[in-house]
Amino acid sequence: MNGWEIKNFTQTLMEAQGGNSKKIDTFVADYPLCAVKADYSQAIILRQFHVQLWEDERRILNCKPDTYGGAKSDEKQWGITQANFDKENGSGSEGSMCIPNYKYTSVTINDDDSITLKWDNSEVTTNLQEMFRKLKYIFGKAKKEEIETAFATLCNEVITGPPPPEVVYRTLESEVLGMLTYNEEYECYQTETTIDGHMVEITVDLTYPSELKKNIKKVDKLMSAKFYEKALQKMAKPMSALKNEVWLGEDEDGQEEPRISADELLKRIKITAIAFDDECEAEIYCDDGDIFWGHCILISTNARGTYQDATLAG
Repeated sequence: MNGWEIKNFTQTLMEAQGGNSKKIDTFVADYPLCAVKADYSQAIILRQFHVQLWEDERRILNCKPDTYGGAKSDEKQWGITQANFDKENGSGSEGSMCIPNYKYTSVTINDDDSITLKWDNSEVTTNLQEMFRKLKYIFGKAKKEEIETAFATLCNEVITGPPPPEVVYRTLESEVLGMLTYNEEYECYQTETTIDGHMVEITVDLTYPSELKKNIKKVDKLMSAKFYEKALQKMAKPMSALKNEVWLGEDEDGQEEPRISADELLKRIKITAIAFDDECEAEIYCDDGDIFWGHCILISTNARGTYQDATLAG
């Protein structure tokens, strides 16, 4: 077993809480690198992820090795996946972080909700808050040395932050985007706007009241400057190179599809959503026009709207 036998751990935890726990029980019995709380509210899984070496970058992708677009994994990277499901609220989540490529022997969820990882003759006890704060996330660039350095800082530190922001405004007025309405489930403000003739969802994350209106002004400035156009231009060259190097498929006659230029890629894709976080850094979601077989192109920019990175998601 490799830890990828269950495709959706959140769904499996929900089923277990509903009385159908056979799948998760069997998995835990057969795979020692998985721990599940007795009430099936949380699962911790250690498993390996696909690594792509591209243009001097080491990209760790959120999928099983050798399954990314049919490409063989250049390397493998160990990661820790946390999944949870809250039956009362009917909500769950799943996320993965990088851990060093050690020979792990077990993972345990302790009575105090701390988590112990063991490998060779070593072990570390940590907690979710500490891991989420300190470790590198799966689905991004990370060197082995960076992963090991971050992992070495784990010490089961109790990390407390400021209280969550209070929802003071149910709506916010934007000079550029019009009215944004608060979404309780996703803790953000939402609206839609038109870009290149089609509707695009815009979201702005909840933050403290003193910062919210400042952020709306920053978003107005970025959207007025059409910051996304420069980001698309910066993305086009590396993503068209990725297509030509890794993602060229074959037609029904077995002929390889033609290579794609950066300009053609830009003509085929379209923006579907732009999400601003509480620092006004943005993620631009693009429909790939079936260039990457339906995967979303995800572009990241900093708070000034400057292009940072692009990757595939979904």
